[in-house]
Amino acid sequence: MKENRTDIKHNLPEYYHDIKDIEYLSESLNALLDDLKQSREAISKNFFMSDMDEIGIERWERVFNIKSNKNESIEFRKNRIISKYQSRPPITIRSLESILNNYFDKPILSIKLVPNEYAFRIEFMATDATLYKEIEKQIKELKAANMEHIPTPKAKSYIKFKSAAKKIDIERKTRLGTTWKLGETPFGEVKNEEVLF
Repeated sequence: MKENRTDIKHNLPEYYHDIKDIEYLSESLNALLDDLKQSREAISKNFFMSDMDEIGIERWERVFNIKSNKNESIEFRKNRIISKYQSRPPITIRSLESILNNYFDKPILSIKLVPNEYAFRIEFMATDATLYKEIEKQIKELKAANMEHIPTPKAKSYIKFKSAAKKIDIERKTRLGTTWKLGETPFGEVKNEEVLF
């Protein structure tokens, strides 16, 4: 049984403390008051988008007409709602960049205008297809009608190189007019071998 944080017996006169009926009533009232406190705390948490629980997220998804998948994390769903909430017109390049960076823990997305054209490129590394599709959908909803979005996926990979160099002095044994015999005498003989790095 959970421990009550509320104890209304302290508010009653002392001569009620020894009565069994009052004790049972106060225990049940304490449990109800604790449940009421927890409900009030949950409701107040859902007023702020950064502190929302799953119930608050579902409510805002209904408001914004967002259909979520079961495999999406709560943090991703929360970031999508914050992004939708901030996407009020007028939308500038800087505000679009700020809205789209809400999907990430730190700002990693950058928007670059294409010179002499009504177009822009957005460069970011999406870790999964769901995030990429959601950002593409958000861009289509927010961009100005006369602007063209040129998708620019970005990938990062690493290549490790290991290099070594040697300097080898070889004395040639294959001069014309000598006694060199094909298949019997070697082409050259190593005289000096030096490792450079």
